[in-house]
Amino acid sequence: MHLSTAQKFNRRTSPDAGHADHNKPVSETILPACEISWLTPQLRRVLELLGEGLSNKLIARKLGIVESTVKVYVSKLIQGFGCENRTQVALLALRMRYRLPLYENLSED
Repeated sequence: MHLSTAQKFNRRTSPDAGHADHNKPVSETILPACEISWLTPQLRRVLELLGEGLSNKLIARKLGIVESTVKVYVSKLIQGFGCENRTQVALLALRMRYRLPLYENLSED
C-alpha cells in the first residue's frame, strides 16, 4: 500500500486527531514496524539519535542543521509512528536497533 506524504503523517482521522486516546493501549496506536519505508534518510538519522537519548540541540549539532528543523523531524516521527511523545519514539528506535519485539506488553500482570 502506497501512501502520499500527507497520508503518512496524518493517519488519525478521528475528530480529536492529534489528541492521545489514553484509554487505548500504546501498542494499538503505533504503526507496525514493517511500515517504516516512509522514513527518509534524514528521518532515519534523527530516529537513531533519538534512540541514543540526544536532545534536539545535540541532534542538530551532529547533523549540521538548525534545532527548529529537528523539532519538525521529531514531530513527523511522533505523528508517523502514532506515538504520543518523543520518549515513545526513542523506545521504538531502541527496540528497532536491538531487534526486540516492538509492542510487547510490559505490564506486570
